[in-house]
Amino acid sequence: MHLVIFLLIFCQVHAQIDWVNFNTSNSNIPYNKIKSIEFGSSLNSNGDIFVGTAYGLGVLNIDNANLPNNNWTTFYEETNPNIGLIGNDIINIQKNINGDVWICTTNGISILNYNFSLGELTYANWSYLNTNNSEIPSNMTQTILFEDTGKIWIGTTAGLAIIENNIWDIQTFETEGIFSNNIKKIIQKPDTPDIYIGTLNGGFYSWDGDTFNYWNNTNSGLIDNTINDFVFDSVSNLIIASPSAGLEVHTSSNNWILLNSTTNPELPYFINSLQNMVIDNNNNLWISTMENGLIRYKDANWTFYNEENSGLPDNKINCLKYDELFNLLWMGTETEGVVMLDLNQESISINETLEKNNFNPYFRKNSLEINYSEKGIITIYNSAGNLMLQYNTQHNIESIPIREFKPGCYIIQFQTRNQTISKLVIKNN
Repeated sequence: MHLVIFLLIFCQVHAQIDWVNFNTSNSNIPYNKIKSIEFGSSLNSNGDIFVGTAYGLGVLNIDNANLPNNNWTTFYEETNPNIGLIGNDIINIQKNINGDVWICTTNGISILNYNFSLGELTYANWSYLNTNNSEIPSNMTQTILFEDTGKIWIGTTAGLAIIENNIWDIQTFETEGIFSNNIKKIIQKPDTPDIYIGTLNGGFYSWDGDTFNYWNNTNSGLIDNTINDFVFDSVSNLIIASPSAGLEVHTSSNNWILLNSTTNPELPYFINSLQNMVIDNNNNLWISTMENGLIRYKDANWTFYNEENSGLPDNKINCLKYDELFNLLWMGTETEGVVMLDLNQESISINETLEKNNFNPYFRKNSLEINYSEKGIITIYNSAGNLMLQYNTQHNIESIPIREFKPGCYIIQFQTRNQTISKLVIKNN
């Protein structure tokens, strides 16, 4: 993914995307608060999908050809962690290089070696790690990285644990310039051995095979020391999602770029509070906000999806998982279960629509002027994604009163029988 910073275009759209929702009302998912999603026996979502909730584990065996038909297997805490789940409150789920599923709970890690056949669990072998039977520094593991070499990096709320050849190495960082042992995310830079570790309130650090290096707001261009998520794009820029500074980008040329409402006042305020990120096959960066829905970013174009303008049932998204083979985006929400977004079904190309029509609304002081040959529905959103006005047009020329609108950026959406057009229009006075 290439980050281009020269032009900002905002689009609020009712694009024809296929949204599928699994919740306790329409499925056997154990709970609607979703914290983690991991694919099971395959590298994609064609098969069993592990869904970690705040109360139990659900395994979805999905039939992609017959959505939303689905079968669920559920697991809850067992008294003996050698025969089942060690805790109900699941923080994170990740699969190792052998296909074993590591289920991180508030009571420790359950490790499941299993086999599913025809939607049923035919074999299960459970083991576990916690502070009672291992050197792990905390029972609460938030992130794990499995290297191809077999080396395991475990990020907990109390430090970093590294397992290599069954030998444990515990790292804490107060004396190394990073004043947080609360590890939130661990990733590996593609095609290199370099490991990057993001923390809560302590910036991030990397391991180059010999030493740890660190970046925080005292020695770099990083503004927010909390790393909610980070990912490398196709040209080795490190993109960071932060809870208060928006997108922070450490470029491959060792520069820093900030994308938030301070550096770009045209952006809505919620762009500052970001949660998770994935990059899809078309180099779109998909970002979950803390409380304001989903964002798609590409080539300086921003598209915002929320409860009002799309099939997204909950604006608070806790986790993202991308299926590279089928081009599906899976989301875990705070109150509405799991959402699957089929990225193959979007029928409106925002850039093409804006270029290929002659819909050109403009503001006067107290009105919005429309000059278009078709009848339809005008919907106006402000830059924060809030619905401001809907209006049915009946004539070729319409003047829509907007006396209460303040100066700023607005998305004007025109929906006809045949198409939906969205335009960014600035009101100056």
